Order: sequence, then structure tokens, then C-alpha cells
Amino acid sequence: MADVTGGTPPTNASPFAVPADFKAVYDHFGDSSQFTVADTSSLPASNNWVGRRLFVQSVGLDYVCSALPGTWRRQGVYAELRGSVSCASSGVTTVTFSTAFAVVPVLEVSVYNNTVVSIPHVTNLTASGFEIRVFAFDGNQRAGTVKWVASQATASSATG
Repeated sequence: MADVTGGTPPTNASPFAVPADFKAVYDHFGDSSQFTVADTSSLPASNNWVGRRLFVQSVGLDYVCSALPGTWRRQGVYAELRGSVSCASSGVTTVTFSTAFAVVPVLEVSVYNNTVVSIPHVTNLTASGFEIRVFAFDGNQRAGTVKWVASQATASSATG
């Protein structure tokens, strides 16, 4: 566990004492400066370990050291597209993404239909789009508005 060198670690020798024990933990780890940097140029080039995670304030993202001495990969970044489409009560509606993904994305869909509870049926999901129909629970195809989100994790490197 990373901590402030020379800090006194908290102990559990006595019952938990709420503000004093919180202060002991805070004093042990110090302020958040050991977990954050101002920008990607501040990511350290040395004294790292694989898996070290730092929050870069200027972009609001976590970076993880993926190779020594100082190769950093951006984490939690997604290419994402959103949209909605009206589906007819018969036939297939085709959605083409405005920008194709590198590989097949994760797709989330929700149906908004004022009259019948409906479920979406997605087919032919590719990196460039998908096909969809809307069905009611009775098995009949229905009209409805489908809201969708397609997302894909992306990898990016920065060297500190």
C-alpha cells in the first residue's frame, strides 16, 4: 500500500473513534497530491511501478503506468455515440453510426412507446451500425422510438 514515508500508520488497537481515526488515516496517506498530477506532462518518468494510478486534473481522467520506467495509459475513456430512431410497426430499421468504431461496440438500447410495453430486438450489430425491430410482449412487432448508446473502450498512451 502506498503511503507517506515515515507516516504513523493507524492501528485498530482501540474502538473506532470517528473524527480522530479519520484524521489518522488522512495523516497517514497525506493529501491527494500523491494521487494526482496537474497535466499529462507531469506524469512521472521514473520511480513508478506497473499499475500505479494517477488522476490527471487537466483532463479529468485516470492514467495507469503500464510499463517501466514511465509509460502511462489513459483509463476509462470511451468512444461513444448516442441517438434515437423511430421504428415502424413492420420491417427492420437500420441505424448507421456517424463514425464507424474500430471494432464492434457495446450497444445499449431502450424503447419508448406510449401504448405498449415493448422490447428491442437488435440484429447485425457491426462496427458501423445495427438493425433493430421493436416487439411487444405478445410477440407482435410495434412502432416505437428507440434510444441507443454505442460505446467502446479506447487505449491511449502518454509518456511521463
